Formats: sequence, structure tokens, C-alpha cells
Amino acid sequence: MGRGNNQKVLLGISGGVDSGVAAYLLKKMGYDVIGAYLKLHSYSNSDDARNLAEALDIQFIVLDMEQEFKKEIIEYFISEYEKGRTPNPCTACNRYIKFDSLTKKAKELGIEYVATGHYANIQKKGGRYLLKKAKDKSKDQSYVLYNLTQN
Repeated sequence: MGRGNNQKVLLGISGGVDSGVAAYLLKKMGYDVIGAYLKLHSYSNSDDARNLAEALDIQFIVLDMEQEFKKEIIEYFISEYEKGRTPNPCTACNRYIKFDSLTKKAKELGIEYVATGHYANIQKKGGRYLLKKAKDKSKDQSYVLYNLTQN
């Protein structure tokens, strides 16, 4: 992504520091940022994310993914645990719930870009994006993003 020129970007926003910094930087680069909070369970509270969006003067939407989360992640976790395995629900959630829902919503809204506040180094080479470890290895989150596709 280069300079925004008011192009829209859908940003997964939790209300935490990482997504807040991502929103700030994208806005500073000239993007029209829309913050998307993912509601994954009934006790989800979007107040922090909503307050962050208001403070940064960006649009805010909530994506209700509660049923999908229960079916794809909770049931997967229970099934794997019952088989004596140690599942990693976070990597499955990131791929099948978070990123899928963000990209689908972006397409629905006609938005070309999707972003999150994850720490990783993304390089474009030969028309493809390469995922590399972050400069600060202690904060690297490339392992969360490893199973994303070029699409």
C-alpha cells in the first residue's frame, strides 16, 4: 500500500494499542479508514473499539461473527481436545473468522484494502507479498499471518 489518496481501507479494530496505531498511521497516510470490530461471543464489548474510532474520527462497524466463531473455533477446539490433541484456536480463528470476515465485508463494501494491527514485515516482490518477521523479534506476529493467501 502506498499513499492513500482517500482510498478506503477496512481495519480490524479491537480498541487496543496495536489497532489504534494502525488506524492512526493509515489515516495519516491519507486512507479513509473504516474500523471493523468482530463480535465473537455474547459477552463481547465493543466500547473500547468504538471509543477509539470516535477519538480518531473514523467510521465504525460491528461484524457479528458469534455463530461462526462457535461453529468453526469452539467446536473445533472441543473436538480436537477430545481426541487428545492440543489445538491452537487462535491461528484457526485468525484465518477462518477474522481475515475471512474482514475480506468478505471489504468486498461487499467495495473496499480494496484490509488491514490489522499485527506486527510483521510485509514486502512486495515480483507482484507478490512476502511475509517476514518483524524488526522487533520480541513483538513479531508473523506466525499469526502465515496462512494468509495472496488474495
